[in-house]
Amino acid sequence: MKDVKLSTLSEFRGGKAKPIDDIEFPPVGETDADVFGNNLLEVMQFVVNHTTFDPQDQLDQALLAAYKPLGVEPGKVWDPSKVAKIDGARFRQVSVEIQKDKLMILSDPSQAAQMTPLVFQPKGRIQLDTLVAQSVIGPIGLPAAEAMYPPVAAADGKPMNALHDYVIKMTKDQIPPFGAFWSLTLYDSKNGFFIPNDRKKYSVGENAGMKLDENGGIEIHVAAEKPAGVPDDNWLPINRGDEGIDLSLRVYVPDLEKMKTWKAPKAEKIQ
Repeated sequence: MKDVKLSTLSEFRGGKAKPIDDIEFPPVGETDADVFGNNLLEVMQFVVNHTTFDPQDQLDQALLAAYKPLGVEPGKVWDPSKVAKIDGARFRQVSVEIQKDKLMILSDPSQAAQMTPLVFQPKGRIQLDTLVAQSVIGPIGLPAAEAMYPPVAAADGKPMNALHDYVIKMTKDQIPPFGAFWSLTLYDSKNGFFIPNDRKKYSVGENAGMKLDENGGIEIHVAAEKPAGVPDDNWLPINRGDEGIDLSLRVYVPDLEKMKTWKAPKAEKIQ
């Protein structure tokens, strides 16, 4: 592929581009919990005004029915004086509890393996529990036939923390069974964001750089300082401090049959 040409959907279908609306987005704070605590109904009014709901879909209609008594309906202009008063602190608390519960899936490889084939399915083909977990952990992704996102847990079973350095080792045979490419990505646990660093290095893989050893395996180091002898491409920088960190593999066009028995590597804490 040499280049990419962007076009609007209207142009792609042979028509003229529609004028660009000057959309005013509601404030969303720094975390999902901020929305639940501060302005859930304002955000949901924006959502229902910019989303297409299927009149035949049970979940679509259940969502609209839940928000209608609160004053949020498609087509309305946001007016805080015309919506119900809700307990933002309670909504925030419940959202945090749900997030903690669902994120526990990532720390249990067996649960994560069971859920992975079920997420990111088309509307009508995803279970409600899976949909909730997907919404908490990350709502944007591809179905399993196109990509899988197995987590990498610590070998000692404890949550990973930037107070420590870690190494992930894979032999050639332990590399994820991929058809396109794979990568390992580092996030902070609190917000699920990349960890800022001067190198702007957030993952190891073909898309971000990696160096396999002479036998086709790899060692990836998550560390505050690059260890001696480690290729620069195989170093994921962290900021030394008391901060939770998470690692996720991205396996694009996975071999679904081999993925049934393949196991994600563990992150070994460096003493």
